[in-house]
Formats: sequence, structure tokens, C-alpha cells
Amino acid sequence: MRNIFDLVAQYALSKTLRFEIKPSKITRQNLEMQKILIQDTKKQKAYQELKPLFDALHNKFIAESLENSQINWESYFDHLKVKKSDFSDSEKKKWEKDFEKIEKNLREEIGKLYEKTAERWKLEINENPKKPILKDKSYKILTESGILKVLKNIFPDKQEFIDEFEWFFTYFSGFNQNRENYYTTKEEKSTAIATRIVHENLPKFVANRETFKKYEEKYLEMYDKLNSKSRQIRDKKTGEMINISAITEDIFEIPFFNHALSQAGIDDYNRLIGHYNELINLYNQEFREKLPLFKILYKQIGSLHEKWFEIFQIENVNHLKNILQNNYFPECNQKNEQILQLFQSLEKHENLKEIYLSKIAINTISAKFFSNWFAFSEILKNQKIWKMSSEWQIEATEYTSLADILEALKNLKPIEIFKNWEDEKNWQNLWSDNIFLKKLIDEVRISIENTQKYEWELHNILNNFSISKKNDREILKKYADESRIPAIMAKYFLAKKMEKSGIDAEFYNELHTILEDYKIFEYYDAIRNFITKKLESPEKMKLNFENGTLAGGWDVNKEVDNSCILLKNEKDKEFLAIMSRGNNHIFEKEIGTRKQKMKNPLYENVAQNGWKKMEYKLLPWPNKMLPKCLFPKSNRKQYGATDEILAIYDEGLFKKWENFSKEALHKIIDFYKQGIRLYENWQVFGFQFKKTEEYEDISQFYADVEKQGYKLDFVPINGEKLLELEREWKIFLFQIKNQDYNEKPGKSQKNLHTLYWKNIFENVSNRVKLNGEAEIFYRKAYEPTLKKDENGNEILNKKGEKIIDKLRFTREKFLFHVPVTLNFCMKNTNINEQVREIITQNPNPDIAFLGIDRGEKHLLYYSLIDRNGNILEQWSLNCIGKTNYAEKLTQVANNRDEARKNWQTIGKIKELKEWYISHAVKKIVDLSIQHNALIIMEDLSTGFKRSRQKIEKSIYQKFELALAQKLNFVVMKDALKNTHGSVNQAYQLTPKIDNYGDIEARKQVGIIFYTRANYTSQTDPATGWRKSIYLKKGTENTKNGILENFSDIIFENGDFIFSYTDKNTGKHWELHSQINGENIERYYHERNKETGQWENNKVDINNLLLATLENFDFNRSILSQIDEWTEPKSWEKLRFAIEMIQQIRNTGMDAISDDFLLSPVQNEQWEHFDSRKFLQKIQNELVPNSEKFPTSGDANGAYNIARKGIIMIERIIKYNKTLNGKVDLLIRDIDWDMWLLH
Repeated sequence: MRNIFDLVAQYALSKTLRFEIKPSKITRQNLEMQKILIQDTKKQKAYQELKPLFDALHNKFIAESLENSQINWESYFDHLKVKKSDFSDSEKKKWEKDFEKIEKNLREEIGKLYEKTAERWKLEINENPKKPILKDKSYKILTESGILKVLKNIFPDKQEFIDEFEWFFTYFSGFNQNRENYYTTKEEKSTAIATRIVHENLPKFVANRETFKKYEEKYLEMYDKLNSKSRQIRDKKTGEMINISAITEDIFEIPFFNHALSQAGIDDYNRLIGHYNELINLYNQEFREKLPLFKILYKQIGSLHEKWFEIFQIENVNHLKNILQNNYFPECNQKNEQILQLFQSLEKHENLKEIYLSKIAINTISAKFFSNWFAFSEILKNQKIWKMSSEWQIEATEYTSLADILEALKNLKPIEIFKNWEDEKNWQNLWSDNIFLKKLIDEVRISIENTQKYEWELHNILNNFSISKKNDREILKKYADESRIPAIMAKYFLAKKMEKSGIDAEFYNELHTILEDYKIFEYYDAIRNFITKKLESPEKMKLNFENGTLAGGWDVNKEVDNSCILLKNEKDKEFLAIMSRGNNHIFEKEIGTRKQKMKNPLYENVAQNGWKKMEYKLLPWPNKMLPKCLFPKSNRKQYGATDEILAIYDEGLFKKWENFSKEALHKIIDFYKQGIRLYENWQVFGFQFKKTEEYEDISQFYADVEKQGYKLDFVPINGEKLLELEREWKIFLFQIKNQDYNEKPGKSQKNLHTLYWKNIFENVSNRVKLNGEAEIFYRKAYEPTLKKDENGNEILNKKGEKIIDKLRFTREKFLFHVPVTLNFCMKNTNINEQVREIITQNPNPDIAFLGIDRGEKHLLYYSLIDRNGNILEQWSLNCIGKTNYAEKLTQVANNRDEARKNWQTIGKIKELKEWYISHAVKKIVDLSIQHNALIIMEDLSTGFKRSRQKIEKSIYQKFELALAQKLNFVVMKDALKNTHGSVNQAYQLTPKIDNYGDIEARKQVGIIFYTRANYTSQTDPATGWRKSIYLKKGTENTKNGILENFSDIIFENGDFIFSYTDKNTGKHWELHSQINGENIERYYHERNKETGQWENNKVDINNLLLATLENFDFNRSILSQIDEWTEPKSWEKLRFAIEMIQQIRNTGMDAISDDFLLSPVQNEQWEHFDSRKFLQKIQNELVPNSEKFPTSGDANGAYNIARKGIIMIERIIKYNKTLNGKVDLLIRDIDWDMWLLH
């Protein structure tokens, strides 16, 4: 019977393999003699020079396209007028779908603007219609090679750079592909002009129109009222005072939006809106009105004003000086001054209710301004602005208005809440709300002063600046850190999600204007990356060898065009041969002139040496190539097509559409079979097709052609002649190498890239397919430098010798990047369905469940259980191999001061986390395959609040993604050929995953299932009990909660026993305050109010209850006396005691009690589960698998996550067939409780 882990070789995946290629001694000399590296260096420089020119051309094209718009926007506005308040859910969905169609139509209208501009350009530029310079349609004219001639005419001074690419326009492929994103209209895309217009600026224009219509009368009378008083406003562009002008109605009319599409139009619109907003502000102040302001539009994509910041690298110190003096210094000074003015305006601003601080900002401000980092949140909680999400955790709202914050601080004494209050002598008479604003402003002001101070220091050292000087680096870092503080603080106020609820237009218009084109963070990153540049990833240069399509494909018919050949020598080692310019015919079988052909001596006398040349043949995209080649335009009947066959093809009768005919399908297939036999270039494949009538669909036939239309062989060549070609400078010869090719003794396993590469040439089914578009790079050697410590002292090795820093990068390298396809022709992407189907077909599958918990004490913890819930294995993933990642991560994370002083530390933390994720993923995958285990993980999308996790959510998401992607294609390096886990039979246990969006909010991704983590670490693994009684604070709440939930409370033999029946399951439980005459061990996690640190304090439950209930008669039912109890202060103590009794998970004072479970309920043997006992038994190997229990809270979390996996599988077995795979895999609390009960 089929097993889940029989899911091998299911679907195709693309990879890029990376190798070093080593030139032979002769080739290395030839590279110098023929100046190959110099030529490609010139091309790279020319490329950098031309990019801004292309951007200017795109800007011109965009502007001309948008300035000629006459689009009708009425349908958009009409659709918005429809009242949706009374709509049913289905009507709302229909309205949304119709709206999406309208948006799509408008995007397509914008696409038509590009087409018109392109045709106009072609008329202007193509002087000779018979030999047009520009041939393509729409924006594609900007990405065809003819555009170089256009550039020459516009920028004659750049001709030397343009000439570099006369035969190398493919050099711009990546750049052109990126720019084509501007012109996307088919879908909503953040980098597209159509998206900026339809989805971002049009809604703002609509909002302004609606605002104007609502207050039209007052807006129009403003001018007369203010003009009568001779009021003036400041022009934002010039800074001068100007006369006011009246609001005109036409700017709010629907057709006017056509004038606000291009950047110039947006600038004009925003200037008018800015003027009107100044007018409104003046009017509101003068006449005590509250008229709303208008919104400004976003800048246009691709405009030189907007120009999205290219991620640039600072090449050298001179480049650094240029960036600082011409960009960083002036822009930073101007923008920071604007931010200071904006912050100062808050003191007089009237509408602080619609100005917000983000949750993250408040956390940062708490730590910076207040006496304890949690003091601010406590204040907001006490004022009921924030709420409690649990007993100990405050739930912050995502955005909090500045008005609410100031109201909460009002009348609080500053000395009690602010840090370093004794330093604030000039603010002694102010209340806390005023001081909060002044501190915000002061923070910006002080950072500007410090920025100016460090800028002055930088000016003094800039001429002789050196990265190797510690003092120079520190001054630059101080400047960079200080200069971005105002921008960071300005971003505290960004509140995009609040725009629909209402934000203060005056403040936010100004804020967005400042931040929109401020590149402080990009400058900062570029400078940091330059100072901390790691030699692990030095810059490499692409090599072209004077061929624009170098290595573009391997087909034997394209070798002349692409100049690249793969070879093997007598020892079966692979080589790359690159033909020099003018010698691209030397590998053809026959050479000479057309009139006089002769056999190439390269293919004669071949037996003696063993050199071989790869012969590659490919029939790509059969659905396109068969019609193209077998119905040639010059003679469509050349390969035997009859009028009937042509009609079948032209009318599409063979396709599964409305007019589909199986007879027509079979006739076209018979024709294709005949044509393939006749087509000379395809005869090499030796196609073997099944009977025509067995094909149900044309795609099945195309799949057969695709599978057989790939052939790779080696033919013998004359090695002496080959080396002679190298000596004659006709070829460059490189050996393909990687670390596995070093032939070190004792190394048996090869890395994956080697396994994939070797598989390309093996005679096995489903081998890896070699693809075109390979690239060759050169990385120059770095000047050797000696390794030094932080103080600049040279470091010596054990022998007392000086150490060369990054020795391997002092040697040049040539690199070969080659794309391949794994599982070529495999198309079974429905992995989720197959997993469920296999489970359904085999109701008693021999599978295990691997639960993974994001722990409080461990980075990750796993628990492997069998189908009956028995633990097979449980372990922490703090340590993997010999590395204690938890310890290392804690060490670097705690060194905050070092991270501030040393940019390098940030890189170390990131690198360490990446290493951890990689090793953790490998461990989990190995366990899953070894034990046939489904992987059960915490569902992060369910909103269950979990605090104090050791590994933060963002890193866990990266782990999730890495795990899902690893399971896309799992190769076991020790697997035998053609067996599960080998390259051509790799496990594919998840559907194809490209990014986190592919797994987000999913309940199943192949063999990975996601479940709510609710109560998993706090469910008693022995009895199934979990906390289900939650008593609210307050005398009446607590009293009512106790009376409603408990059936009895008694005192027996020194033990308080709380009896109740669970509402979900009807099961009777008894909670005990004592175990064997001793207090049940409980610890309370609370914050020390003096230090702000979390501490664990032991709680004496029994004594607390004895003291709290001292006036009760313990010989009677305590519950029966509760109703008459009248001591309000004791209710909270009783509530706290009950909470503590139910707290099954605790952190004690010693190592074995660091994270333990101690249940308040008894099992059938009157025992309380204590995880510490099992930890000791397992450590001493005294417990068999069937008697193993979790050994800690994190182990329990992983164990119960795994057990929830059993529930999910049971549901699939029960419902998958009847519900066509749409099984509800959500495990609710009641589902969990009922499963534990049974």
C-alpha cells in the first residue's frame, strides 16, 4: 500500500548550481594577452554610466504617456456611490468583484496610454520605415536593442559607453526586467505605475472630492472672509509670504484626475492642495472652525523625483566622501530641521486626537524616557487606554492617539515617572503631559546638535579617512547613528492603518512630504555595509568574452552563437571551453568554406586520449515549437499538413474547449508524429510514442514530446588538437571544480551541488536537466592584509607567525553559475491532496507525529510520538551537533553595548540565526523521514497570545519557510541510485514554496500540519486536565465566578480541595492545594518594581488559604459559607490562590525545576503528575517508550502539539472522502478537551 513517504519525483524545480572554474596556465596567460578582464571591466563601468540615462528615458516615456490621458473615471466613482449598508454577504462579495473588474479595466486603460506613446515615438524616431530602429510595441520599445541608437542621439557625449553594448544589449536583461515592472497592468503590483494611480492616488483624489462636496459652501466662502482681513500664507516652495487664492471647484471634478497622473501633474495638484490646506488652517484658527484638510497624492513611480532608491554599494573611500558631502550631509541637515519644526508644532496643535504613536514607538519611548521600561504601559493600562490580555500581560493597541497619551500623563508628578529627573531643572514647574512633548522635541533637537558636532569632526578627518583607523570608523558611526534619530522618531508617528479611521491631514501631509524621498536609512545601510564589508561575499564581475549571449544555451545547433562547450578529459573531469571571438566554428563537425568542406580534425584519431565533448539537443516548449516548425509560414504544408489538419489547428478543435473533438485531437497528433519523423533536427531523439487513441488530451502528447525531447551525450574528440586550439588562443579552457573535487582522503559524501551536477551526465531516468542562461564571473584577488584585533595590533598564530586575514580571498577566482531543472517534466504539484488521499486510503497508516514547540526555555523543542500517543523521542534543539546555539545567541544578544559600538556584531547575530535555522531544519527533516513522521507545528496566524518565547516570531517564520522549502526536494546523500532519497528519486513532501505567503495561514503544507498552540504546554499529559476556570478581578466578579464554577470547596487533612465539573466535557475534577501533606509547589513570575527585572517567587498556597479563610468553619463546606463572606480585601487573595493552584507549569530555583509541570489533579492511582520524576527516570534510562511522559513545559508543548496532529489525521480519515478534501483541521478548545477525555 502506498506510503506518504513514497512521494518522490513529483514536480519540477529550478536551481542554480555554483562552481569554481580554474583556468589552465595557458588560458590564464591568454586572458591577459587578449585583455578579456579589462574589456569586461570597461563594460561594467559603462553599464553604471548608462543606467541613469535609461532611467531618464523611462521618465520621459512615462510623463508623455500620462500627460496625454483622457481616461473616463466615471465608472469608478459611480460604483462607490452604491450604498452597501444593507447588502448581504453575497451582495458585498459581488460588489467587491465588480469593483476589482473596474480597477482592472482602468489599469488596462493606462496600458493603452503606453501603446499610444510608443507608436508616436516610433513615428518620430524611425526615419526609414524599411529599416526601423524601434520595432516593438508599447513600453517594450524601451527594452529592445534599438533604444541604444536613440540614446546616442539624445546623449552624444556618452557615445563611448553606448558603443560598448552594440552587440551586448543582453547585458541589460536584468535591468530591463526590473524596469518592466513599472508598466505592469494585469495585476495590482506595488512597483507599477497603474497600481500607484488606480489603487493609491485615485482613492485619495476621491476622498478629497467627497470632503469638498460635504463642506463645499464653507470652503468656497473661506477666501472672501480671509481676504477681507488681508491674510497671507507661506509658499512652501519658496518660503515667502504670498497672497491667498480661492479654492477652485474644477480641481475636485472627476475629469481633473487626468491632470494628476504624471509627476508634473501630481506636483501641481499637491501644490494647490498644500495651498488650500494652509488656507483651511488659517480659517480654522481665525474662526474656530474644524474644517478637514485635503490629502496630498503619492509621487509617481519611475519619475526622477520619486526615483526608487537603487540599492547601491560604496566602492571605495572616495565614493564614500562623495556620498557624504554631496548627498548625506546636505539632505540630512535639511530634513532633520524640517522634522524638528514638525515636532515643535505639536505643542500648539489642536487636533492631537488624530495623531498616533505606534505600539513599537511607545515601547521604545518607555525605555528611553521613563523610570522603568514598563512604567509607561502601566500608566496607559491604569487609564484604561490599554487592557490586560492575561493575568500578567498588558495588551497594547497597535496605535494610540497622542491626545490619549497626554491625557493619561496629565496631573502625574514628573519626578515619579521620568528618568534622570534631577537633570531637568528648567522643567520643574511642568506637569508630565507637557514634559512628554518637550522630551520628544528635545530628543530630536539634541540629536541634530550631535549630528552637527560629528559632521564637523568628519570634515576634519575626511581627506585622510581610512577604514583601518578605529577612530575614523567610530566618528563615522557616531555621525550615522545620530543623524538618523530624527527620521526614526518621525516614523514613530506613521499610522497608515489608521487612515480610514481618520488622521490629521495637516500633520500627516507634512510628515509624508518629509519622509517620502528621504533616503537616510539607505545611506546608513550603504555606509555600514562599506565599513563592515565582509570578504565572505566580495563583489564579482560578470564575464562576457566578447559574446553577448555567452552560455545562453547548450544545444549543438547554438554552440556557434553561445561559444560555450562542456568537455570531459580521460579522468572524467569536467571542463568548460569558451571559444574566443572569431573562432566560434571550431567545434563544428565540418569546417572550411561553403564550397570546400572538410572533416574537422578535432573529431579524428580520437581513441588514444579519452577527451569527450558534450552533445546537447533540446526540443523546448513543444506546445509552441511543434506548430512553429511543422506549420512554417513560408509553406504550411511542407511537412504534410492537409487542408483538414490546418482547419483543425486554426479552429482549435483539438483543444479541450467548447468545440473539442477527440477525432480532431487524434488527427492532429498523427500529423505531429509524422512531422517529427520528417523534421531533420529532431530525428536524433528517436521518439517512441504510445498509440494515438490512448491520448485523452493534447497536453499528454506534449508531455511525451517534452520528456523525450532532451538528449545529452558525449562524443570523443582529439585531446591533442583541443590543447592545440588553446595554445593558438582559439579557446579558453577552465576545469570545473568545487570543494568535493579536492579529493581529500576520508571524505565520502558530496555536497548537493556536486550530486546534482554529476546526475546530469548519468544514464538514469529522471536525471537533472542542464539549462541555458549560465553565467561566468570573475572575483579579483584582494591585497593581503594581516589579521588585527580591535586595537589594531597584529594577531599571531601558535607558532608566533603573522596571520593573513581572509587568506582565501587573496586569490582570484573564476565562478560558473549554471541553472538546472530537477525532476524535469514532472508535474504532480497536488502534494496536499496526495497526502490526505494516502491517509484516507490507509486508515491505520504506520506514521508518527513530530511536534515542534517554540519554547520558553528552548529555541525549539521536538517530541516524536507514535499513532497511540507514545513518546518515541523528545529533545531540545538548543544544541545541534557540538554547537550550543541557545548559549551563543544569548551571549551575542545580551551584548547590546557591543552591538551599538560595533556594526559587525549585527551581522554576527544574523549569521548565527541563519546557521541555526539551517541545522534545525536538517535535524527535523532527518527525523521525519527516518520515522515516517508528519510534522505538526504551531499555527502563528490564529492569534493565540504566547509570551516569553525563546525564539522570536520573525525567526520562527524563517524556520517555517526554510523547513517547507527544504521538504520541496530532499536528497539523502547516502541514498543509492534510483532509490528513495536519491537525486532522481528525491522526496517531495511539500508543494512548491516560493515565499512565506505560500504557507501563511495554511492548516496543511504537504506533510506539515499547523495547529493552535492553545494550552499545549499547560495540559496535564497524564490526565488530560487543563486550566478552564478564569476568575475575574473584583469582589463581585470573583465571588460569582467561584459560585458558578465550583460544586464544592472543602478542607480535608490539611488539603484544600476545589471540586468542579468541566463545562466542555462534563468531567468531574478536584484541584488540590497539597500533595502528600506538602504545599503544591508553585512560583509566581513578577517584575521587581525597583530593578524592572522578572523574578520567580515561591508561593505558600496552603498558608495563604489558611490566612485568607481563617474565619471559616473548616469542618463544613467552605463553598456553602462563601455567599455570606464580607471581607472584600480577601477576595483577591482567594482568587490569586485558585489561579496559582491551576498553574501547572512553573519555573523553580534549581536546574531540574527550571521548567517543570506539577498537576493539581490526581490520576487514577491518586498521584499528581510531576515532570521532574520522569526527567530523572529518562536520564537514568529506567522508562520504556510507552511509559515516557514530557520532561518539561516545552517538552509538553511539543508533545501536545504532536497529539493534536493525531486529531487532524483522524478527521482526514473520517471526512476527507465525503467533503472532497475540504476537511476542517482547526482544533478548537472543546475539540481538544473532548479528545483528551476519550
